[in-house]
Amino acid sequence: MAQFTRRNFLQHSALLAFLWPSLAAKASAVASLQWVNQWRMATDGWVPNNPALPILHFRMQAGQADLISDLHQAGWTRQWQAAPFSYQHFHSSTHAIFVVASGRGEWQLGGDNGVVMQAKAGDVIFLPAGTGQRLLHSQDDFSVVACYPNGNAWDVCRSAINPQTLQKATQLNHRTRRFFQQSGAVI
Repeated sequence: MAQFTRRNFLQHSALLAFLWPSLAAKASAVASLQWVNQWRMATDGWVPNNPALPILHFRMQAGQADLISDLHQAGWTRQWQAAPFSYQHFHSSTHAIFVVASGRGEWQLGGDNGVVMQAKAGDVIFLPAGTGQRLLHSQDDFSVVACYPNGNAWDVCRSAINPQTLQKATQLNHRTRRFFQQSGAVI
């Protein structure tokens, strides 16, 4: 398990307030998510990853419907539910939250040399824009609910970084800061 420092605590607090402002207002509700792990990923070949934000892995202690509702209230839109793509890719235009709805799967995060995590029903994974991902193996019933910040459309990047992709990432950082401020989170 990763070392959890004061800096990590502050980062997680800001992210939780961003993701679920209603939880920040109700401290007792924080127990509904259990922190499992975090990873910071460097560039891996053509996958840029995100040096500013970590991948976060939580486990739900409450029902999935409640969590999806909280995400919606916090400004996240549920866009699809299925198994993730099995090829290496990243999203340059938005962050993503994946709520594992059913089954078990082995998911590689951060590129071809990234971490391999075991995902199961009840897991919640925050992937910052630029984070490489692919599903390696899964049970037949494995599916995730994919949520993205309101107004952000996701793209699928499967090749080397180009100037247009870097420009998207720069613009995303500004949109993300505004979104954090609009949600009431302190960053």
